[in-house]
Formats: sequence, structure tokens, C-alpha cells
Amino acid sequence: MSNYTNKGRRQIQEAANDQVRASIIRDNHKEIFEALPRQFDEMKQTIKGFKERLRGAHPTLTKSDEIIIPYAIPVDLQTSSRYFYAALACLVFIALLAAWFSDAWGISPIIAIAIELVIALFTDGLLLYIFNRADEPTASIRRIRQFVVIPSGIAILITLPLFLLTRFVTDELALLFLPIATFSMYGLTIAVTLAGAGLLVCSYILKWSQRDSKHFHGLVQAYASYKSFHEELHDLFEEFGYQTSSLRCEFAEDNRPVTVLVIEQLKIDLARNRSKKQLMLK
Repeated sequence: MSNYTNKGRRQIQEAANDQVRASIIRDNHKEIFEALPRQFDEMKQTIKGFKERLRGAHPTLTKSDEIIIPYAIPVDLQTSSRYFYAALACLVFIALLAAWFSDAWGISPIIAIAIELVIALFTDGLLLYIFNRADEPTASIRRIRQFVVIPSGIAILITLPLFLLTRFVTDELALLFLPIATFSMYGLTIAVTLAGAGLLVCSYILKWSQRDSKHFHGLVQAYASYKSFHEELHDLFEEFGYQTSSLRCEFAEDNRPVTVLVIEQLKIDLARNRSKKQLMLK
């Protein structure tokens, strides 16, 4: 619209007389208000698509919930990658533990690894459902680290040395350390599973936060474009001689943006040439 606005201004300035100027104003007015609904329709589709994608990514949000467009957590993608690779290392460690414990469990190593990975992925989904909040990504990560990752890390530091110690004792000491060996084996498995699932959830939230931020800034950019266009249109009307025009974008009850175009009064200011009142626009 900026190019067209400049073109229209030049035409107004170069008009030969008031009659030509009034004709240019009338034609420009029609073309501007034919293009304006398309501008609102584009904004409507952008906002609608963002909300649908946000609800799809966060099933806990319903249509009746008030959606707070989230800001991105101020971190780079490398931080998310670190969480992901740490979670991947935990999953590999879980697989190795499952293969190691398969004899004690009385099953084949492949079945033990498959069971452990399924449990880890199920735990990941459970933690995601419990701790993830679409409007509070930073608080979600803080809660996961506080209640899952850090306690699991402490448990790993305690159970891993105990388990390694029980593997090197023999004879009577082995019988004495048998309860400790059992406790450390299952405790280490649970701790590594929780740590891997928690780190994986943190990686998810960081990536989703960055993606939501891009969509949010897209909406901000669209709104800024609309606001700039509105200001240009207002200046254009004043320069062309219109008295007042107001535009607004509202939201319906189902949160769908709708176009509301209010033309309070459109007329040509012919104060300097009152003898040509027949040129006024209705």
C-alpha cells in the first residue's frame, strides 16, 4: 500500500483543478477499501493458524481456555541440543543396563532393552503431561529440573558406586551385600530412566518455545504492518480531504478475528471552494 499511497499523493498534488482532485480521491477511496478486507483476512488466517497449531502442540489447552501467546526462553538452539544429547546418553545407558541385568531378570537382552526403552518413552510422555505448561516454558523446565533431573542425578551418584561395589565382592560378602545389590540395580535403572525422560522433556519444551516465538513474532509483525497501513490510510484521508475514518479489528465469541470496517463519515472538505458542493462523496 505504500507505493500506491505515494502514487496517489503525487496524483493529488499534480491535479489540474478541484474536480480532477475529487475524482482521484473517489477512485483512490474505492481501491483502498477494496484492498483493506484482504489485509484483515490475511491477519485472520495467520492468527487462526497460530492458535490451531498451539492447541495441537499443547493438548491441555481447550477452545475455552484463554491462550497466552508464549515468549521464547532466552536460550540458543545449542542448549536444547545439549539436553537432547544428554537424554540420548541416558537412553543408551539404560539399554546397556537392561542388557546387563537381563540374566538376573531371566529374559533375553533384546527383550530387556525393548522393555526399558518403552518404559523410558512412557515416562517421557507422563512427565510432559504433568510438568509442561504452554504459557510458562521457563517455569516448566525449572520444575522438571528441580523435581526430576536433579534428584535422579543424585540417585545415580549414590546407586552407581554401590552397584559397582557389589559386583566385585565374593563369598560371604556377596551374600551380605545382596540386598544392597538388588536395591542399587533397580534404583540405578529407575534413576537413569527418570533422568533421560526429564532431559528429553526439557529439550522438547525449549524447541517448542523457540517455534512458538517465531509464530508470535510473525503475529507482531503482521499487526505492525496493519498499524502502519492504518496510519498511512489516516494520513492519506487527511491529505485527500476526508474528515474522519476509523478502522478496528475485533474478535468474535469463538476467538475468530473478524473484520469490522466502520466508516463514520466520508466527505470532501470543500471549505475553500463552497461553490462545488455537488462534488461531495456520499
